[in-house]
Amino acid sequence: MDRPAGLAPGTALYGLEPVGLGTPQRESLRGYLVRLAVEHCVRPREMVARVLAELEPDIARWTYASFFARHALTIDGAGHYAGVFVRALGAATGRKDLATLSMLPWSSLFPSNGQALLARQPRWCPECLREGALASGGAHWQLRWSLVAVDRCTEHSVALQDRCAHCGKSQPAIPRHPQIGWCDHCLSPLFDIADGDLASASFGTDAWGDGALYIDQLVAVQGDLICEPRERWLAFVEHAVQALGQGERAALCRKMGLQPRALNAWLRRKDRVSLEAVIRVCSALQRSADEVFGAASVPAPAQNTAPMRGGQLTRHGPEIRLRAAGFLSEALRQDMPPSLREVAAAAGVSRGFLRYWFGKQAAQLTGRRRSIMAQWREERAVQRTAQVEAAVLELVGQGKFPGRKLVESAVRRRGFSLLDAGMLEAYRAVICRPGLLRS
Repeated sequence: MDRPAGLAPGTALYGLEPVGLGTPQRESLRGYLVRLAVEHCVRPREMVARVLAELEPDIARWTYASFFARHALTIDGAGHYAGVFVRALGAATGRKDLATLSMLPWSSLFPSNGQALLARQPRWCPECLREGALASGGAHWQLRWSLVAVDRCTEHSVALQDRCAHCGKSQPAIPRHPQIGWCDHCLSPLFDIADGDLASASFGTDAWGDGALYIDQLVAVQGDLICEPRERWLAFVEHAVQALGQGERAALCRKMGLQPRALNAWLRRKDRVSLEAVIRVCSALQRSADEVFGAASVPAPAQNTAPMRGGQLTRHGPEIRLRAAGFLSEALRQDMPPSLREVAAAAGVSRGFLRYWFGKQAAQLTGRRRSIMAQWREERAVQRTAQVEAAVLELVGQGKFPGRKLVESAVRRRGFSLLDAGMLEAYRAVICRPGLLRS
């Protein structure tokens, strides 16, 4: 009998192809594990306990509830847990490229304990999940969502979500159910956005001042590193000291808006570097991830290097007020304005700062957004009520009793749930309609 395609000789599992290799949408190792469980029609936690634990004894000691719920987030990191799961999944599938689905390629550069590297709970872009759910290959969890420095999706300019919009609960690191894009608690779609996060675009950022964009570059290039990232980093920083600081580290630090002795820890003591520090330095020197860590040689930084945002600026000076006024004006011109919190974050100030200096505009923005959100909720409720009625009538027309489970399955395919506000009442109103269920 022929072996199924993709099943390498002597492997326990099908060698599923990772998604997004070489792109910012690179799949995470946790997401690959879940998708692998989906392909084999088993629950992810059962696959860990019954298959991977047989290949790596350490995993057998980790099959407890709190590991699956929280501690398994470190699978996407650069430490021990990531290494163990890469070995186990590699042995189970026969694939040799699974290390690039975690931050292991950067293990020589970043702290092995994951300090300031990974987010504390799973996060996702609802629009990416929505597009994946409609695609033939299905949705997948992206590695960049696991990094704490990323707070939004650069494709959709939507803030990453960390709680289900329906039940309000955070998601486990390794879910119980093999369903990507659906809440592990209420089974509602995770690509629904809470009312307060309908429009969460970031404003006024550029390619060098935005950590999310730089991390996109890091994630895309990490599968093609030609040498240890630590070596490339030290060579890049030393080259910058000579080119810009004339050999003086303190001079370069001042140009980048850092503490005068910030480079000593890396060049003299050989300390590990945080992800935030890499972004700050490379953004200040205007060098991409490929130029620093990829195939390109270590470049000479530009001579017109400016201090990073926040390095030398006066927080409450006229320039800050002028910039904040520009962000407010831009937000007010939009059909769906962002929240005052999002405008304040983009301008680098607090909401209190905006209310103090621009009280009228801040109140106008808040009131307009509240009115638009209320109208949007009403329209959505009317549309979903009509869809619930259509689902019930369709089942009756097929000769089936429109029970709650069947109707729930039907409306979930339309992107919402009977557990949403007002939907259960709408379902009961249709069911109780006189003459509906008569034979």
